[in-house]
Formats: sequence, structure tokens, C-alpha cells
Amino acid sequence: MNSLAPSRRGLWCAAVVLLSVAGAASASAQAQSAVISGRVTTPSGQPLQGANVFITEMNISVGSNAAGRYVITVPAQRVSGQTVQLRVRSIGYKPIAKPVTLAGGSQTVDFALTEDVNRLDEVVVTGVAAGTAARNVPFAVSHIDSTQMPVIGANAVQQLQGKIAGATISQASGRPGAAPAVVLRGPTSINASGRNQGPLYIVDGILLQGSTPDLNPNDIESVEVVKGAAAASLYGARAGGGVINITTKTGRTASEGVKVGVRTEYGRNDIPHEFALASETALPFDPTGQYYCANVAAGGSACGRYIDMATEARRINDVPTPNAIAPQSFLHDFGIANNPNRYRSLMMFQANSFPQTYDQVEQSTKTDNWTNTNVDLRGKTGNTGYFASAGYAKQAGAFEFLRGYERGSARLNLNPLAGVRRSACDGLAGSFLHPEQPARSGKPERKPAV
Repeated sequence: MNSLAPSRRGLWCAAVVLLSVAGAASASAQAQSAVISGRVTTPSGQPLQGANVFITEMNISVGSNAAGRYVITVPAQRVSGQTVQLRVRSIGYKPIAKPVTLAGGSQTVDFALTEDVNRLDEVVVTGVAAGTAARNVPFAVSHIDSTQMPVIGANAVQQLQGKIAGATISQASGRPGAAPAVVLRGPTSINASGRNQGPLYIVDGILLQGSTPDLNPNDIESVEVVKGAAAASLYGARAGGGVINITTKTGRTASEGVKVGVRTEYGRNDIPHEFALASETALPFDPTGQYYCANVAAGGSACGRYIDMATEARRINDVPTPNAIAPQSFLHDFGIANNPNRYRSLMMFQANSFPQTYDQVEQSTKTDNWTNTNVDLRGKTGNTGYFASAGYAKQAGAFEFLRGYERGSARLNLNPLAGVRRSACDGLAGSFLHPEQPARSGKPERKPAV
């Protein structure tokens, strides 16, 4: 009996060790993150880029890359063996949902989407936090995206001209950097003194306080237009003239890697039309053709004195007098209020050339450069998509003594495409934590002595 005691003690110790190892392995498995990966393809087996793969219950969403592959990482703190619905949808295809059990480790779930153009629902934003199907919106919303604006305009709103039904967009001023006038269906009075007929501009859910030329048109992803009283029901009295909701580009649907885009434009500012100046006249001159014949009689005949035009101009403009000096009249210079009759205009021909002409339009205009350069980066690194851009635009204008318009812009949009690990949220408020995890106090936990 004594010889068996050590053997039984050894078996008991071995069982304790095995149970400890099994418990440690179980705890290690429970502490692992759940990684779900797979591939999204078309009916013909081609990879589908930009498909949205998401788990609604956990508010996690990623996009498929150029090879159609996706990876979803669920933090270990949110993995408890529960069953969730893994969904995928893409424009032009039927959405699919598959049940997935979340457990520590990796698993593969592939999707093959089938085309379904007839059941495609257009999604609009209408200024709310999430998209809404177009059929569920009780009013008409016009929607255009960057694919419908292949030619980037100098102004973010001007490139909507001709693309929105019931919208009148006109350039009321030729001044560089001037915003176009926009009138949507509704108030169409020509005389809008004392009130504003323009729409309310919203950029990424924020009311635009500046001017639309300050927004880089290269950064626009899509534009939605709400016309009439429906806009006022959403945004109040300020939107009585309609709403133009602008959404900028993001990295939400970006694929792995970085895509670089460079766009530059160059032009010249000039007056589009010029009117030729009159170079011939019926005014008589002296034999040299340099002096004008004055309308005075000397010795019984007209044109008894000749006048230099430059001297006459200095006499009138440069002599400081309390009253305006009457200019000298010239022979055959009848003016508007003293038109010649039929007999006086007989045998008068515009056959004499002006000795000097003055072009006020040429003296006040210029020909200058117009440039627009934009560089943007779009891609995804890890679980974060990003879009960054920098642009510079200059319109010098065609008039002298004006500085024209210059715009320098920079934008950076970051979009986390998956859930954030719990350790990154330790310093946030408890409301940001998972409901099943209590908020930490920030003090180290005191363990009992063994």
C-alpha cells in the first residue's frame, strides 16, 4: 500500500497540470481575435472591387480590394462565440447574408454575387447621418456623382449646370472667383432685392459658411440637390431656396495600396470680343493732317484756326478752375443733340484719318495666366482608408489693377474601415465601450496575494 502512494500522488499532479494547461489554452483561445477573410466575385468568377462587406450587429464594415479580397478583424474583447450575419452588397448586384459564428482564430467566407439591376435601390444622404433608399424619401432628390462630372470646373457649383432639372445656374459676374447665381425650382422672381433666392450649401453635413469658390471641385465625390419646400421641412427657413448637399471624397471604398492622381490645367485670360475703333472721320484737318479745323470764321470763311487735340485736352482737364471749361467745337462735329440735316450732310464722307486714336479698353485690360493644379492620394493602410489632396488655382483676370483670385486648398479624410481594438479605447468614456465590458477606472487592479 505504501508503494502505491507515490504513484497515486504523481497521477493527481499530472491531472492538475493537464487541467491547468487546458484552462490556459482555453483562455488563450478566448483571448484571440476573430479574423474573417474571403473573396467577393461576380457570377463569372471575376473579382469584384469596392464591395461593402459588413456586420451590422457590430458596426464593422470593410471594402474589397482589386482582387476582390477582404479581411475583417473583430477584437478579442468582442468575441464570445456569438452568431452574427456577415453581409455583402455592391451596386448592381443582389445583397447576400451568411451566418458566421465568431470564435478566436481565422475563418474564410467567400461570396459570389449575382447581378440584379432591376432591384437596385439608389441611396441618397439628404443631410442625415446614414444613407436612405431613394424610394423611401417623400420628395425628389437629384443626385450626381464624380462620374457624371468628367470635366472639372473652376467652381464646385458651376459644373452642375445642365445636370440638375429645374436648376438655373448662371455666371452673373465675370470677376475672377465670383460665385455663380443659383435658383432652384420654387422662388423665381427676377427682382430679389432684400431677400436671398440662393440655396443652402452643406458640405459633409456642415453648413458652408464661406463661398463655393473656396471649395476645391476636385475633392467632390457626389452632389445631392433638394428643391422647393421639401428642403425647408428638413433644414428650416434658411433652406427656402433649396439645398445643395456636397459630399467630398473619402477612403471608405479604397483598395489596398496608394493611388496618386495629378491634374493640371493652364490657360490665358483675355477679353473674348473686341469692337474695332473708328479710324476714319468727316472732320476736316490742316494740310498736314495733324490739326483739327476749328468751327470759327476768319475773314468770312470757316476753318479759320487749327487746334491740336492734345493741347485742347490739357486746356480743359489740367487748368484748375471753379467751373468746367467749355471745349472748342470743330467743323462738322455736330454731336448727338445737333445732328446735321439732309442738306448739310450731303457730300460729307468719312475719308480723313484720325492722326491719333485712343483705345480705353486696351489700356485697362491685360492678358494673363489661368492655372489649376491638384494632387491627390487615395488608398488604404491596414484598417484605415484615407484621401488626401492639395490644390492651387489662380485666375489673374483680364483687367489691370486687379489682383484676381487665388485659392490654395488641402484636405485629409481618414476612415477607419474596421472596429478599433479595445485597448485603444481605454481612455474614452464608458459609453464608447462594448455593453458587455465595464468601464475601467484608470487605476491598476490590485490582485490578492497568493
